[in-house]
Amino acid sequence: VFLVSHSMGSIADTCERTIWIHRGELRMDGPTEEVLEEYQDSRGRR
Repeated sequence: VFLVSHSMGSIADTCERTIWIHRGELRMDGPTEEVLEEYQDSRGRR
């Protein structure tokens, strides 16, 4: 099952593993907590 979302809350509540894709390129694949942290860091927010 794939969940495609931009809602960090939904992703954190639903997923154990997350794939972050940016402009068609895989940026990170791993545990949701780690991927969301890296994503938020890249956006300059937490």
